[in-house]
Amino acid sequence: MSDAPRDLRSDLRARLDIVVESFAEAVSQYAKKKEEIEREYATTVAELERERTALEQLLAIDEKRYGGSEVKTDRITAKLVALEAFHRNRRKFAP
Repeated sequence: MSDAPRDLRSDLRARLDIVVESFAEAVSQYAKKKEEIEREYATTVAELERERTALEQLLAIDEKRYGGSEVKTDRITAKLVALEAFHRNRRKFAP
């Protein structure tokens, strides 16, 4: 039996290649998930902004109609939020 150490360079290079490939895949998956989360966030915020605007406008109309405190809104008109979006957000943020 020989006392000479075994040359591990080829095994180490092969393992390094696997680790580098795995790292690249992890970074790629992270980027895809991050983009998906950012898209979902933008959609949710846009829906909530439209709903908030619509509710502020409805409240302002009722305040004018029935009297009461002034409701400050920047806009008088806006696109109405689809009823489906209202219910979806209500379920999502209900206590």
